[in-house]
Amino acid sequence: MAKYEEELRAWSGQDRLWQKLEGKTVMISGATGMIGKCLTDLLMLHGEIRVIALSRNETAARARLGMYFDHSRFRYISCDVNQQIPECGPADIIVHAASNTHPRQYAQDSIGTIASNVFGTKNLLDYGASHGLSRFCFVCSVEVYGENRGDQEKFDEKYLGYLDCNTLRAGYPESKRLRGGL
Repeated sequence: MAKYEEELRAWSGQDRLWQKLEGKTVMISGATGMIGKCLTDLLMLHGEIRVIALSRNETAARARLGMYFDHSRFRYISCDVNQQIPECGPADIIVHAASNTHPRQYAQDSIGTIASNVFGTKNLLDYGASHGLSRFCFVCSVEVYGENRGDQEKFDEKYLGYLDCNTLRAGYPESKRLRGGL
C-alpha cells in the first residue's frame, strides 16, 4: 500500500497535469473497480476537483471508498449504467470505467459485459449530453486490442490485433471495440 500511495502523491504533485481539471467535476462509473478506485484516489488528493463516483454496490463502495463519503468534494451514487443514469448533478468530465473485467465474469456473463460496455456507454453519453459535458473517456484495462502476436511493440487505436470471437472471453474486447460506433 505504501508504494501505491507514494505513486499517487507523485502524480498528484505534477501541478501542470491538474491545471485543466481545477474546479471541474469528474464522474467516474465503475468507481470501485481497479481503474475507477485509482482515479478516485488520485483526484481526491487534489483539492480543487470534485468527484461523482458511480457503482452498482454501495456496500462495496463503502468498503473501497468509505474514507471519502463525508468529504465535501465527493458524492456517491449507486446505479447500474445499463439503466438510465439518475440525476447526479453536472459533470464536466465522465470517465466510463464500469465493466466486468475478470475473465471468469465475462465468460459467465458475456451479455452483461457487452451491455455495460455498449448500453452503459450510451447512457453515460446521453447523461453527459444533457448536462453540458466537455469530455468523455472510455477506459479499458484488458485486451481490447486482442492478442499481440508479436507484430506490434505498441498498440494504437487503429491496431486490430487478433480476436477469436468464438471464445467465452470475446464479449469483452468485441464490445469495447463496438463502442467506437456510438
